[in-house]
Amino acid sequence: MSHDLFFNLFNLLLTMVLVALLSIVLLRTQLNKVAKFALVLIMFSRIFSYALIFLWLHTDFLPYWSAFYRSTFPLLLLNPALIYFYIVSLCDSEFGFKDIQWYHSIPFVFGLAWYLAGSPYSPENAETDQYFRAIAHLIVMLPYYWGSIKVIERVKKTAENQRSSLVDLQLPWLQFLLIVCFFSILLVFLEIVLGPHVDLYIYKGINTNLGLIGLIYYGLRSSELFKFKEIVAAPGKENVTIQPEELQKLSERLDKILKAEQLFLRPQIRLSDVAQEMGIKSYKLSEVIKQGLNTNFYNLINNLRAEHVIQLMKDPSKDYMSLLGLAMESGFNSKSVFNEYFRKKTGMTPSAFRLQFTKESE
Repeated sequence: MSHDLFFNLFNLLLTMVLVALLSIVLLRTQLNKVAKFALVLIMFSRIFSYALIFLWLHTDFLPYWSAFYRSTFPLLLLNPALIYFYIVSLCDSEFGFKDIQWYHSIPFVFGLAWYLAGSPYSPENAETDQYFRAIAHLIVMLPYYWGSIKVIERVKKTAENQRSSLVDLQLPWLQFLLIVCFFSILLVFLEIVLGPHVDLYIYKGINTNLGLIGLIYYGLRSSELFKFKEIVAAPGKENVTIQPEELQKLSERLDKILKAEQLFLRPQIRLSDVAQEMGIKSYKLSEVIKQGLNTNFYNLINNLRAEHVIQLMKDPSKDYMSLLGLAMESGFNSKSVFNEYFRKKTGMTPSAFRLQFTKESE
C-alpha cells in the first residue's frame, strides 16, 4: 500500500466518523445554538474538502469542473473562527449569535473574493496558488488559536476564584484537543518554508479531523463545563468596597472558620459554600480573599490541604497510610495538584519530605 493511499484511507475513515458525529450533533440539544452551528459548518467543510481532494487525486474532476477549484477556501478560512466560537460556547452556555462581532466574517469574505476573482484551475498555477492560500490560512489561524487559548485561561482563572478543585472541568483535555486541532499551524508553516512544490494537505486533514473528533466528543458528553454560568458570570463584577477594618475582621473570621471547621477537607468545597457559612455574599468573600489574603479561593484551600497533609505525616498513627491516602483524606482529589501544592509548601516532593521526617524522628 502506497504512502499517499494509506493516509487517504485513514483520512477517509476519520471523515466517515465526522459524518456520523454530524448526525449526532444535529439531534442533540444540550449544545447552544452557536456551538451547534459552528460544529455543523466545520464538519460540512471538512467532509466537502476531503471529497474534493479525493476527486482531485483519483479522477480528472477539476479540469472538467473547474468551478469547484478553491471552493473550499472560504470555509477553510472561516474554520479557525468557528473553532474559536465553539470553545467560547463550551465555556459560556449563554454565548449567542448577537455576541459575534462583524469582523469575524473578514476571512470568509476574503476567501470568497479569492474564489470568485481567481483564475480557473490549471496544473501550471496550482502549486503557486496553493502556496499563497497556505500563507493566508496561517495568518488567519494564529490569532484565533491565541484567542481560544486565552478563553480557556480566563475560564481557569475565574474558576480558581470559586472552586477548590478543577478536575471535573477537564480544562487540560480541552487545551490538548485545541492544540491537536490547530497543529495545522505548524504544518502550514512548514509548507510555506519548504516552498510551493511541497503540499502537506493530507497531514493537515488528519490532525484537524482528529482534533475535531476530540472536541466534538468533549462537547457532547455532559461536561461540567456546560454548567459554567456561575464561573462565566464571575463574582466581583459588582463594585465592592470593603473598609480596611472590616476587611481585617472578615479575613480573620474566614481563617478561623476554615481551620476550626476544616471546611477545606471537603473535596468539592466552593466559594459559595464558605460564603454561606460566613453569612455573606460570594462576591464579597471573593474580594476578601483577593484583597485581604492576596490570593484566590483555589490557592487558599489547596494550601490549607497541603498543611493538613504535613500534620498527618507527623502523626505516628497515620504511618500506615500511603501518600495518596493522606492526600485524599486532606481534601485533594488530584494527585498532580497534591504534588504541586505540597512542593510549593515544603520545597520537596511528598515522598522526600516523609522520608526526611522519618529519619529525623528516629
